[in-house]
Amino acid sequence: MKHYLVLFVILISLPLLKLNAQPWMKAPYLNIEKSEATFSQIQQAFYEYWGDQPYERGKGYKQFKRWEYRNEPHCFPDGKVQSAIRYLDAYEAAKAESQQYKQTTVAANWIPLGISSWQLGYSGYNPGNGRVNFVAQHPTNPDIIYIASPSGGIWKTEDGGNTWTTTYDNMTRLGTSCIAIHPLYPDTIFVGTGDKDSWDTQAFGIQKSTDGGLTWQNGGLNFGLNYNNINKILFNPLNPDVMFASTPERIYRSKNGGTNWSLVYNGNNNDIRCMFYKPNDTTTIYCGGAMFLKSTDGGLTFTEDTLLPHDTCRLEIGVSAADNNFVYVLASKDDNTFGGLYRSTNSGSTFTLMSTAPNILGYSVDSSAYTDDAGQAWYDLAIAVSPLDANTVFTGGINIWKSTNGGSDWTPITNWYVDGAYQYAHADIHYLGFYGDRFYCGSDGGVFVSYDYGTTWTDLSAGLEITQFYAFANSKLDNQMIVAGAQDNGSNKLQNGTWTHVFGADGFDALTHPTDEYTFYCSYQSGGILRTYDGGDNFDYINTTGQEGSWLTPVAMNPVNPSVIWMGLEDMWVSMDEGDNWINTTNGMLLGDRIDEIAIAPGNPLYVYFSNSDSLYISKNHGAAWTAVQPVAGFYIVGIAVSDEDEEKLWLSLSASGGDRVMVSYDAGATWTSITGTLSGVGLNCIVEDPNSPDGLYVGTETGIFYRDTTMSAWEPFDSNLPKVIVNELEIVPDVQRIRAATYGRGIWESHMYTWNAIEEDGKFDCSIYPNPASKLVTIDIQNDTKADLLRIFNAGGSLIRTLKIDSSLLTVDVSGLPTGNYYFRIEKSGEVLGTQKVTVISEK
Repeated sequence: MKHYLVLFVILISLPLLKLNAQPWMKAPYLNIEKSEATFSQIQQAFYEYWGDQPYERGKGYKQFKRWEYRNEPHCFPDGKVQSAIRYLDAYEAAKAESQQYKQTTVAANWIPLGISSWQLGYSGYNPGNGRVNFVAQHPTNPDIIYIASPSGGIWKTEDGGNTWTTTYDNMTRLGTSCIAIHPLYPDTIFVGTGDKDSWDTQAFGIQKSTDGGLTWQNGGLNFGLNYNNINKILFNPLNPDVMFASTPERIYRSKNGGTNWSLVYNGNNNDIRCMFYKPNDTTTIYCGGAMFLKSTDGGLTFTEDTLLPHDTCRLEIGVSAADNNFVYVLASKDDNTFGGLYRSTNSGSTFTLMSTAPNILGYSVDSSAYTDDAGQAWYDLAIAVSPLDANTVFTGGINIWKSTNGGSDWTPITNWYVDGAYQYAHADIHYLGFYGDRFYCGSDGGVFVSYDYGTTWTDLSAGLEITQFYAFANSKLDNQMIVAGAQDNGSNKLQNGTWTHVFGADGFDALTHPTDEYTFYCSYQSGGILRTYDGGDNFDYINTTGQEGSWLTPVAMNPVNPSVIWMGLEDMWVSMDEGDNWINTTNGMLLGDRIDEIAIAPGNPLYVYFSNSDSLYISKNHGAAWTAVQPVAGFYIVGIAVSDEDEEKLWLSLSASGGDRVMVSYDAGATWTSITGTLSGVGLNCIVEDPNSPDGLYVGTETGIFYRDTTMSAWEPFDSNLPKVIVNELEIVPDVQRIRAATYGRGIWESHMYTWNAIEEDGKFDCSIYPNPASKLVTIDIQNDTKADLLRIFNAGGSLIRTLKIDSSLLTVDVSGLPTGNYYFRIEKSGEVLGTQKVTVISEK
């Protein structure tokens, strides 16, 4: 239930180029220059525009709420966000300072848990791995494919999509928008950074590889770390030293293979996202953004078209080698719905409107029902033309549609919803492109390919670990089970090494039952709380309060009585019967505001905490009465952790436009002490306590993870092997001494703890132990001459879980209550270790 942060270099104007296309970004809703608008002014304009109408998918509501959720804590309280460079510099400075205080510990060893591949659950309907912005295929080896993801970096396959790898994890930022492969030297690859369709991550210019993606270097065009996304890179196919790169407002040209770049076009708010050469003609270039551009002098100059409608949100362009005089323009209206398919048969000199219906950018695949008025073209819009027939056109919005008569008539060929009637391609199409007879689609769910010109589709995404997770919950019964919520790809369950897509929409917070693995809770946006009793096959909608919640609605379970569930909406609600009935404990106290975070004291569940903005609310009597405090005025609370041992000791992570804070209270919020240290400015997102350490705390940031406990003088980085990725949530698995992280773009990760103690067999165990493996009782036959006096049992993570005195030569140990796994039995004599033996326990539960 953690917020994450989007970092801006300038005030807010560059990411607003994407919001510019929305109707609320204009008068009468926004009566100020867009580039000068603050977060608060844009937020107010949206709600004035939207009014009291209910949520409608495909209208831009979801994308706005994502944007709002990402930014609100970090724009607080003045609506301004500080430089991204500040966050990156602060992170590196904190790491550098920690070195002089570094303790002797085991370094982190983060490993990915996925999603790598998935299976479809009974109630799932839009499974996927994560968003793909662009697909590029090797010019001579079709089995070598690269994909660009918005917050997961560049991935490569050398076997046609059977396996994928990445070497991009240590880049400054993992956001990528486009890829261009050198036509003569295909090991040379240029990558445009940022996120061209949704500003999920910052850009840092063009990156270049000369060894097929093994290593990366600056590609010559660099604006610093900001939102000046590189939307498209284009090689001259005959003279690859000539290159073009488009940004939200500009086109740059290089004549020396990307070493130097010069500005050749500057257009306010055009947001140029596509560029194509006229096939077999390197003097003519077409570009599309908010308007159509054309160059007839090889890209030295560009002319803005005056024939096509100028009230469009966005244009995408399609060309075909089958007839190089054909140019298609897919246009969207101001409201992001289908504005028309235009065709030119004279290289863009004139255009003919071919169709305006059905709404091929909407959700519906029923072409006879023209009632679908959805569309989000500013976010998802793509077009491709068959290389064999210039009259065969494919478009992508939410689904893929096909026309065989130049765009006059349309037939849907995929459906965003798995229904069996259509081929499945995940919703929100960001890329369509032909490479010979291979036709690729990049969507919010991954990469798909058709080998028969769009008739059938194959998902190639297995192995792409690019999921944008919001939150997750570990199972308390099975330490290998996770329920997690992902942007675009719903709620997913990891169990027995397999991910199952259990529910669609955007997935958010989750809860697991401590004694019943088949009972868990998951959620979708704005308060859609779901409960299952059968492991995720069927769900009950349990938010029957009539209230909505925050974009990510927090939920929490009583640690002693799992039937008691807390839910934060416009009020703080509690259910005593697993969500069947709800009691309002705040009754309008927040005046319509919505709750952000919830935490319950593990040792005393009468103590409940929740936050809204920079205020913390405390109840010491299970919600019968609440007290409000303001720990640090002007700092937004993004995480709450309550001590495992003391219900009045808690820690907060806070963020604001002025920096970050970590605060501790020993008296249930009455007084506060800062333990921020070097973390001010790193971009804090979440916080969790390690109950097996002296007040050990982990914090997740925009770039990694830090740890500190009371034995340490400074925060230390805990990010070995972890990509430089946004960390949204951290959770501890105490029985195996593991910590897990939900990242925004690289899936779920796991490491042993900072205080992890490696333990292994030493070959000195001079005793008989049987049976091994065991499920109930283990007998240890101790040799009389050892004089052993103590047995210690450790779990696989090195945590001590049991200590037994040895007072005879035969010792029987009951292991029936232990979870399945490996354990280490260590015998000692007066503190001296005599030997350690591994014992495998197989639980019968």
